[in-house]
Amino acid sequence: MLTIGQVYDFLDVGDGYYRQTAPGRLLAKLPGVEAVIGLPPYHRSFYTVAHAVDILILHPCHYDWDIFPLIEARRKRGQVTVYELADCIWDIQPWNQVYPHWSNYAIQQELVHGIEMADAVQLPSEALRSYANHARRMIVFPNQITKVLPLVAPPKVFTVGWGGSAGHLADWHYVLSAAEQFVLNHSDVRLAIMADRLVGTFVSLPKNRFIRHVPGSLNDYYTFLSTLNVGVAPLLPTAYNRCRSDVKFLEYATSGVAGLYQRLPGVGQQPYDTVIDGQTGLFFHDRDSLYAGLVRLYEDRETREALRTTAHAYVAEHRTGKAEGRLAFYTSLLEDRK
Repeated sequence: MLTIGQVYDFLDVGDGYYRQTAPGRLLAKLPGVEAVIGLPPYHRSFYTVAHAVDILILHPCHYDWDIFPLIEARRKRGQVTVYELADCIWDIQPWNQVYPHWSNYAIQQELVHGIEMADAVQLPSEALRSYANHARRMIVFPNQITKVLPLVAPPKVFTVGWGGSAGHLADWHYVLSAAEQFVLNHSDVRLAIMADRLVGTFVSLPKNRFIRHVPGSLNDYYTFLSTLNVGVAPLLPTAYNRCRSDVKFLEYATSGVAGLYQRLPGVGQQPYDTVIDGQTGLFFHDRDSLYAGLVRLYEDRETREALRTTAHAYVAEHRTGKAEGRLAFYTSLLEDRK
């Protein structure tokens, strides 16, 4: 029977839920898994758990260099350590709240050394592969959820919205003018966001046309999504954004929200490659195409309904209850150590 440890600062907040918490809960239900233990790196039992579990998954936090003797000791005992590279921290955007941490060269080198020492690296997106090419083994695990919410009727008042962390504020600011113009040109439409209060200072809509929800728990966020007809997923064309995963698609789809997703210029992997344009969402390239997409979804109820139901069905079939592949990969790492 395998024991698995997952180490992450925020196991139940943001995309950490889809990368570790939800997959961990699915893994715990599989035959052959005795326990999945999730804890932050500063927990008093961290080293006890880290030495004991068969598989240890380390999300990049600041462990300090004493994490490396631990990895080496685990290897000598035949245990397996996996690093999770979740973001392109070498090209992190200056406006991101974690920029001061990850722009530190010593911390970047700590992460590189960890990737080199670990038995494998797991990634949430294909675009991150080139940043972990010095890993012993590498695998991409798409974001997962434990269950899909029932599809419910959309709100009667047409509402366009977005929710995000401070790391996304510049992305949202870039498209805000198009969203505002759309709302102003349609008297029965409103804009809703769930974000830091700073975002409210960017918006120039009348109070009765704009709703700001205070950031809260993941359950609060899903409650907010239930108030939307259309969700927007903006991304500025940066290296960091190109390596993001498709969390917004997962959230909009399971909530029955028709999504408008930013398509970045150039070739290569895209965060929303899982979206099928015209079937599970619509792409936009700039503010003008975002405005056109909003108008289309506002005027064409049939398309709006088809997008949200097809996306919901896709997530239900492909992105929940799929932990067998993870377990098989972890088991193969253990077999390699024998």
